[in-house]
Amino acid sequence: MNTLFFLYVPPRLYIISYWSYNNPKTFVGALRPYRMSDFFRQKGWDVTLVTSTCSSGPELTIPESRWMRWSVLRAFPPDYTFLWALKVIWVLRKKIKYSPIPVYLLTTCPPNGLVIAGIVGKFFFPSQIKWILDFRDLWTQHPLYAPPITKRYLDPFIERWAMYHADHIVCNTVWDQNHWSGRFPGHRSKLLTVANGFDHILQNQAVHNIDNLRFVYTGGTTAGQATRWIHSLLNCFQEQVVTCDFYGEYDTFMDTSPCISYRGVVEPEEIPLLLTAYRFGFIYLPKGSEMGGRVAQKFYDYLGSGVIPICYRPSQEMRRLIGELRTGVCISENDSPYDTIRAIQIAEFRASAEQLALLQRNTQFEKLYNSLPSLS
Repeated sequence: MNTLFFLYVPPRLYIISYWSYNNPKTFVGALRPYRMSDFFRQKGWDVTLVTSTCSSGPELTIPESRWMRWSVLRAFPPDYTFLWALKVIWVLRKKIKYSPIPVYLLTTCPPNGLVIAGIVGKFFFPSQIKWILDFRDLWTQHPLYAPPITKRYLDPFIERWAMYHADHIVCNTVWDQNHWSGRFPGHRSKLLTVANGFDHILQNQAVHNIDNLRFVYTGGTTAGQATRWIHSLLNCFQEQVVTCDFYGEYDTFMDTSPCISYRGVVEPEEIPLLLTAYRFGFIYLPKGSEMGGRVAQKFYDYLGSGVIPICYRPSQEMRRLIGELRTGVCISENDSPYDTIRAIQIAEFRASAEQLALLQRNTQFEKLYNSLPSLS
């Protein structure tokens, strides 16, 4: 009697991220793909995270040749990383071609040159690859997009080609999804919003102490602009001495401000617990951020640790989230400092446990997982 054995082959996923989670200089850009790789591994998938700069950790490192970073290549569309993207497909070609089942290829943008990996992969292996295009930011419609003449007309063409040929398109915010839907209405069924979110919901005792005015700021200072703005705001508190603790980037202006206390650099894993000692967290977005779907990662980090976000020049998406959660303070350039201070003093953390649970990373990633057809 013959016995048939059915060998289960787990779905295979290659996540291509130019930046490495283990490189402190590129941590923020690599956080989303790194967490995605963990999530899909827990689901039983065969996941390979491909990066260019990792020296340690679980990533598959495909080094970038020195000549690939020549400054002259930055003038070619989409950006200089397109050469590294070609190298990635060349290295993975045999694993893709001889896979017993179709494989998923997830490319993150920015850097936008990584879309070349998806485009070339779909061209050479159309039946073997299901391409997931993860837009963390807009591309040719981004307010900071100012390409040279060599890219001005080709980048929109490459962007359009990518949108048409990707099998699944992931957006970072609801605003971004609506934006892409308006530009490419025929591909709305491919679009899905997967927010960055946070890993853990932590209890914040400081929130329940209404008299506690402890402020925190994490990350970069936008060339010192955030430092000066926070100093000018806190300096307006009357009969109160309040300070803001800065973690992350150092700015020489901090040494001259009695309202600023620099606490140094902390490991990313330490930030959620560290934040629970504070009631308010500042978010400074550069000029021009009012339009669009930009949401700073620290916005989610603050919420996950029970910190009330104070957002200067928030985007439309951040205003929407603050309105739905009923937690946070929005500040525009024209707002009076004293009106702002009053708004801060009466602010409370009102986000419900159900709302916070929906913003957890794994809950967000679950939406992507459920939208993918089974390959088993």
